[in-house]
Amino acid sequence: MTPHDDLDDIWSFGSREQCSKAAQTPTFQIEHIGSVEPLDAQFGLDHPKTVPEPLSELFFGQPGPSELAMMGGEPDKVPPLQTYAILDAAKVTNFVEMLEASSLEHCCLFKGDAEDELKNVAPWIVRLEEGNAFTRNLFTRSEAPWHLWDSEPGIYLRSRSTLEDMRKHFRKFIKLKSIDEKWFYFRFWEASVIPAFLSEIDVEQQARFQGLFCGTDSAPIAEIYFISVRTRCCTTVKGHPLSTSGNLKLPIQIKLTEEDFTDLAKAMRTTFFKRMRQDFEDRALAQYGMSKSDFSTYYGRTLRKAADYQMVTEKDVASFVYVTFEQGITFWDKPDVMKITSDKHLKSSHRVMDAILYRLKKGDL
Repeated sequence: MTPHDDLDDIWSFGSREQCSKAAQTPTFQIEHIGSVEPLDAQFGLDHPKTVPEPLSELFFGQPGPSELAMMGGEPDKVPPLQTYAILDAAKVTNFVEMLEASSLEHCCLFKGDAEDELKNVAPWIVRLEEGNAFTRNLFTRSEAPWHLWDSEPGIYLRSRSTLEDMRKHFRKFIKLKSIDEKWFYFRFWEASVIPAFLSEIDVEQQARFQGLFCGTDSAPIAEIYFISVRTRCCTTVKGHPLSTSGNLKLPIQIKLTEEDFTDLAKAMRTTFFKRMRQDFEDRALAQYGMSKSDFSTYYGRTLRKAADYQMVTEKDVASFVYVTFEQGITFWDKPDVMKITSDKHLKSSHRVMDAILYRLKKGDL
């Protein structure tokens, strides 16, 4: 059996019926830091930044002796806060080679045969250091393939635990069971999806996921950071900041419920629509010469029309928006196009957009 047999990818779930939630006080302390701009190449600077300015203290700051004393810790006996990243090798070309050349402490979250077979697409945990070139490259944007900002490769966190303790902790959550005992991959290092999911779930769900994102008694986590490269926003999820007590009896085992799947699907759709809007807005302003106001109106009309045609998959919705911007919204009123969109066989098999794109490529629409 290969390491991924009998496992489903939770991220492939499509739309599910939404359920309303009563407003409740969230378990997690979630905050948003805006204006997180990527670093440039910083050529010629004697003291280049390691991370964008709004993240500097978050990522590498240490509490003072008085702050530790207030929390019941003896300053000379408390290990310093470390900064870790959980990074997806699948998102970066030659990731493993870059990591091995970085001089940073690191290890794969997979072990044994799974690591041997899947290390180039697996999650890795890395202890980041201020001033290190690899750390800096994670937050740098340029055309160079080793500048990784646009790859959005993972998430970041602070903890006093060792890298091995962090590895043991997060390995418990790579695969989760549903309530009907079926295994699923759970990519908790998806920086664009997880904040939307955590904001969506109710208090009971948050309590079940608290062990993952806040740590446990053997591996407490002070804070986790999810950085969106498109919105330039860092979402912070605070668990047990600066904890020195070691008495964090939080749940470790998570079983995914139907409600979890519903909220994950909603978070994925929300993330997809935000990403698609940003991509098309950039194109509309540069390529089509639209104003932001005109784009917003046109984009809204396009999405409503996509809904009228029952476009549900991300691929079809993105293709629909692209064709509409290229051809104009009246394109869908052409007789030949309407013949395709009303074809019952194509609609039932979700092949309408495939047929449209094929005919456009041939040049006969």
